[in-house]
Amino acid sequence: MPRKTYTERFKRDAVSLYESTHGTTINAIASDLGVNRNSLRSWLDTFGTGTKTNANGEKVASPIAASDSATAASELSDAERIRVLERENAKLREEREILRKAAKYFAEVLYRVHHRNTSRRQKRAHDLKAPVHRTAPRADATVAARYRAKSPGYC
Repeated sequence: MPRKTYTERFKRDAVSLYESTHGTTINAIASDLGVNRNSLRSWLDTFGTGTKTNANGEKVASPIAASDSATAASELSDAERIRVLERENAKLREEREILRKAAKYFAEVLYRVHHRNTSRRQKRAHDLKAPVHRTAPRADATVAARYRAKSPGYC
């Protein structure tokens, strides 16, 4: 089933309808509009003013906004906010450590794969800082001298 997308204007109108109609619930407004109640709830969090019209037509604090965790989080004491931030900090440090270990592991794997696939001649040429395309180290006197110095059994 394709996902429905609603315009911002529709969302704002739905929130306005809920906040201006007294005695209604989110479920009732959502079913009238043909939207999911969780969608309407998220729109209330995003676009809502946190007020609701009562039976007298006065704007009062919405019961949903009062129980909302975002509003409760803004009213946390300093000690509680520090505790929350310390937990988040510890989680981020753990994630960073996991990423470091993963990067180290993959670097080692790539190193092993590279060196396993490198031929012996290429390794020697790399050790001698000689170009790989040379067929024999005898082609260059300085390379041959370096090769003799590193390989005692060389003719």
